Amino acid sequence: MTLPVEKRDQLIAGPYTRLLAEHETAVASVYEVLANLLKDSASFWRGLAEEELDHRRLIEAIDEKFHDGEWAFKRPTVITKGIAEAIEWLEAKSRDVESNGISMRDALQAALEIEVGMIERKFFEVIAADTPEMKKVVSTLAAYTEDHAKRLQAEAARLKWKITGSRRVRPT
Repeated sequence: MTLPVEKRDQLIAGPYTRLLAEHETAVASVYEVLANLLKDSASFWRGLAEEELDHRRLIEAIDEKFHDGEWAFKRPTVITKGIAEAIEWLEAKSRDVESNGISMRDALQAALEIEVGMIERKFFEVIAADTPEMKKVVSTLAAYTEDHAKRLQAEAARLKWKITGSRRVRPT
């Protein structure tokens, strides 16, 4: 029996969007760990963490649109295995930072790697965007991620004099 395209899209979209939502939560967790450890820049990291949770909510709203049949799912270039591996890496990074500490320079570098990786792999291009509303959501997610990358680069430039020594902050 062949599934209707809409039903097939719903079955594919569900696990993918759930993984994307989990990925956003894992990124937020890394940023929250950094906020707790790097107290001088806690508000910077906490702000990024909160925005990652906003991204999660946006992805959950997209998932609802797929399941309601309002939007069509487009098979993404990033396979679910890649997202699952990224989540594992993020969780391991959080544990490592919590155990061993991190310098601000290394934190900025790791965060930039996370954000640029999502941009390069086009994590959010999962909507067959053929209406203005869909196109806006796709571009919004991409813009958020690009904004994070730019803010991380700006923070690194702003703090350059402070992070050149890359002093490691250890958990207390």
